[in-house]
Amino acid sequence: MNNDRCRNEICPTCPGTNWGGSLYCKIKESAVSYINDCPEWQKDPTQLLDPLIDILQRTEEDIKDHNFMVDEMIRLREYLQGAGEGVTRQMNADSDMPKAKNKKSDPVYYEVQRRQRQEKRLQQLEGRLHSISDALAVLADDKERTVIECIMDGLKPNAIAQHIGVSRSRFYEIRRSAIAKMAKALHGRELQGVS
Repeated sequence: MNNDRCRNEICPTCPGTNWGGSLYCKIKESAVSYINDCPEWQKDPTQLLDPLIDILQRTEEDIKDHNFMVDEMIRLREYLQGAGEGVTRQMNADSDMPKAKNKKSDPVYYEVQRRQRQEKRLQQLEGRLHSISDALAVLADDKERTVIECIMDGLKPNAIAQHIGVSRSRFYEIRRSAIAKMAKALHGRELQGVS
């Protein structure tokens, strides 16, 4: 790979240039245009980008799934508050028959197992929602916060762009910036391991 191509393709994705935010490389302590060799150029670019893209996609999916998670939490809470009707054995001619070995035929046992799984899932959803809420608090810009909240409410990009009074391309820039900030807040430790 030639130097110009490396400067154009790798330097913008390098943390040494603040992810392309400046033309000055902190690693080489020089302007990017004067650099002739860099250890980052020797690395396979897909090794660095794949985990970052994955983290950004997971963050965006968490934001989009916010309404689903809230609805699922409501459903799980209602289920767990119920008494679990229909879990006792029915008495009939086959109820006293021997059962196969190593198989549980107790419906109460299955209901307890199911409730434990549902309780664990509810706790996971609550944890994810708290994390998203904490990450949302990181956004200081009102437009970024509004864009993310509108995405969480399920609005489409055109409607959000009209709502905040910007073009669709500007909306995508705001969304990209907000998701990057939230990804840093949600997955900061993972990002440190990647960069």
